[in-house]
Amino acid sequence: DVGAEHIVKAAHDMGITPPLDAVPAITLGSEEATPLDMATAYATLANDGVRCEPFAVQRIEVRRETLFKHRAKPSCEQVVSPEIAHLVTAMLERATCCGTGYRALLGTGHPQAGKTGTASDNTNAWYVGYIRQVSTAVWVGHVRGQIPMDDDYYGGPVYGGTFPADIWHDYMVNVVQRFPYQDFPVPPPPEYGTVPGVVGMMEGEAQ
Repeated sequence: DVGAEHIVKAAHDMGITPPLDAVPAITLGSEEATPLDMATAYATLANDGVRCEPFAVQRIEVRRETLFKHRAKPSCEQVVSPEIAHLVTAMLERATCCGTGYRALLGTGHPQAGKTGTASDNTNAWYVGYIRQVSTAVWVGHVRGQIPMDDDYYGGPVYGGTFPADIWHDYMVNVVQRFPYQDFPVPPPPEYGTVPGVVGMMEGEAQ
């Protein structure tokens, strides 16, 4: 119903940089992206739908002397409405607390959101998640190509909810100590409607 072309545009708007083929399987993750792209896209959700261009180094200091400082104002653009960003974040909070991403739960009290991802034949596994101030992406796979990780890896195959979620947790549980508790914005209330009663009607009348 949405159309693959619109999904490609939304992905590019949010920070996915490679060219993407507008095929139906794009909804299942058929196209490739880098961990940096994924962290940028999820940061867009954490940032009220505002995408900021990533950069590698913010500042270099030696003995209180600043040798390098990234430009003060990052390049940012509103690419998703805040309401949609807040709604998706609320959905991804549930995916972490009550879904396949439970192993990424920090236990620090910081609200967090995220999503697991596992490719066919377990060739790639992801966990991408964020708190209000930080977005982090973890990818587990083989640099040599699409090699299945469906053998016995420490007790079973690799899924997004196993090693990637564990790695994300072990990294972020230290990172969040630098940031104060900050809740996600409240998502818009759900829309309600009336479902007409069609029991006992003929098909044409019911339609």
